[in-house]
Amino acid sequence: LATVTLFVWRAQFSEPELRTFANATAAVQSHELPDGSLVDLRPGAEVTYAEAFTGEERRVEFSGEGYFDVASDAQHPFVVSIGGAEVRVLGTEFLLRDGEAVDLQVTEGKVAFSAASAENGARKVVEAGQSAQINPTTQSISDIAPAEPNELFWKNRRLTYRNAPLKRVAKDLERYFQITVRFGDESLGECRLSATFEDETIASIFRVISESMTLTYEKDGTNFTLRGD
Repeated sequence: LATVTLFVWRAQFSEPELRTFANATAAVQSHELPDGSLVDLRPGAEVTYAEAFTGEERRVEFSGEGYFDVASDAQHPFVVSIGGAEVRVLGTEFLLRDGEAVDLQVTEGKVAFSAASAENGARKVVEAGQSAQINPTTQSISDIAPAEPNELFWKNRRLTYRNAPLKRVAKDLERYFQITVRFGDESLGECRLSATFEDETIASIFRVISESMTLTYEKDGTNFTLRGD
């Protein structure tokens, strides 16, 4: 009888098994968590979580870059540990990325963004349309700033510019299309562009830029050069 009782106690109070989903592909992958929350993971990202959320919190560990759409549950906060930071929410949507800094961008609802160090206690509430960073080394949080919509290009395939310098546009194109952009004259990088690109190829983007700004472009493999007439 004693043996049976001990077995039942262990089964009832044992910790749920941890699972890890790692995106080892070259494309964005979507993964559903036990509570119905969704995570879109960029290549190289991974999320670790309990096979069932049974405690007071829904806690996951994350690395890389991903977009979270958290199922609403006011009784069980959703907590993401990433690098030297922690994100705590009830139900919301946000972009999260680690690296030299932990970057957070909230698109819906609001989240509590805090440093991992309990001694530091740095914490800020970041709302929809806002962004913030945490330095994992100093455990300091940046000032809250407006969100940058183009950071979500890998998810929604949309780039929007309002009077943006071409050198900034070039950096985005290099990052998202894995190309190199050069200017025949460096002063061209200061020219301003207002445009929205949605689900367009890199060739069509350069056509729009060149036609709207009276420029020409040359393509050599993955190298693009913009020149003035």
